[in-house]
Amino acid sequence: MRAPGIVRVLRDVSDFLGSSAHARDGPVAVTPEDYLAASGEVIALAMAMSWIMAAIWRRDAIRDNPLLDRLGYNNVCVAWDVPPALYPAAFVMQFAIY
Repeated sequence: MRAPGIVRVLRDVSDFLGSSAHARDGPVAVTPEDYLAASGEVIALAMAMSWIMAAIWRRDAIRDNPLLDRLGYNNVCVAWDVPPALYPAAFVMQFAIY
């Protein structure tokens, strides 16, 4: 079983920086698929974290918002647009961009 993408990327970065106990000498092979997998995992983490925070502190924004009125359902933007859930999500999303 393969490790999650974020774990593989962190191993690549630690090997590249030479901070790993088993750092390799010479070039480090970087696989774009690992970065793509890690990016998806970070986005899923940000989405889950935002929805949990919004459900705890801003339940009214989930129950009554313009997207729900127009579309008939909530999408991820509802949790990403209400404080306090948007602040940690904005911080975590920069790792998906990396």
